[in-house]
Amino acid sequence: MRLEKGGVISERFETARNFVNKLWNASRFAMLNLEGYVAAPIVEDDLTVEDRWMLSRLTTVSRNVTSYLEDFRYADATRELYEFAWHQFCSFYVEMLKDRFADKEKRPHAQRMLAYSLDCLLRLLHPVMPFITEEIWQNLARICPQRGWNEIETANRCLINAAWPKLNPTWQDDAIENQFALYQVALGDLREIRNSQNIGNKKKVKFSIKCTADIADLLRPLGVYFSRMANSELIELGPSAEAPETSATRTTADMEIYVDLDGLIDIGVEVKRLEKEKANLEKSISSKQRQLANEKFVAAKPDLADEIRNGLQQAESQLATIAELQKMIAKL
Repeated sequence: MRLEKGGVISERFETARNFVNKLWNASRFAMLNLEGYVAAPIVEDDLTVEDRWMLSRLTTVSRNVTSYLEDFRYADATRELYEFAWHQFCSFYVEMLKDRFADKEKRPHAQRMLAYSLDCLLRLLHPVMPFITEEIWQNLARICPQRGWNEIETANRCLINAAWPKLNPTWQDDAIENQFALYQVALGDLREIRNSQNIGNKKKVKFSIKCTADIADLLRPLGVYFSRMANSELIELGPSAEAPETSATRTTADMEIYVDLDGLIDIGVEVKRLEKEKANLEKSISSKQRQLANEKFVAAKPDLADEIRNGLQQAESQLATIAELQKMIAKL
């Protein structure tokens, strides 16, 4: 729980509200790019690697959610849909389609894939969030009332009357899902480095990935997407990749990401920024430590104490990151 003007806001409520906003905004963006949509069967030969990934994920998620609902495991079904809708459909697939929308030849196929994918997602989400999905469904019907895969059909007027999605089991591909999972980790690390170094999205960065040859083979075909989604250029990939003299690094179990910082940061400005952030974090940490040291407060408000404890851990982690950045800048 956290306090806001007018009352207490539940973290679960806030999470749900953010998810609804994410789904609504992604759907709105999708429908803006469906202008001029012409219904037609989707040609498999036109499928790109991201299309095949999306179809595989839709098939996997549909199978899992169906099983969860049949076993009355509603929390598991909701969790699976949340992760897929937010982190894969909204944050990745819709973003990946942007360049194809701008290409006259590729746009029609991209539109049909987007309409079909959004159609399936809304059907899957409807049992756990009926009102917002019904609204999006009816808005979608005004733009592309006819959609489908091989057989184009007029969509039901109301989502509540629509059938559960039927996806082709042969679309499921564990290899391509693993390939994109690695890409998502790498892209997330790259964006984290941008944020931690305060590098604006308009500045292009050069980076390398140190990893095994097998992982390099999986990531190499997806190299172009780093440029599209993070304004970055992949310079070196594989076991021989090395960190530039001036670089920021993030390490995972499978790879190390090196971003070349040469010419990207103003050292004087960065030193002042880090000092200011350090002072604010130290002040916040001190305040939280005093609150947690008050045994009466902790006993009276255990939920709030837990939230403060989590905030303390985050602040201490951020302070440690700043210390590492200061050490690195001192060497420049």
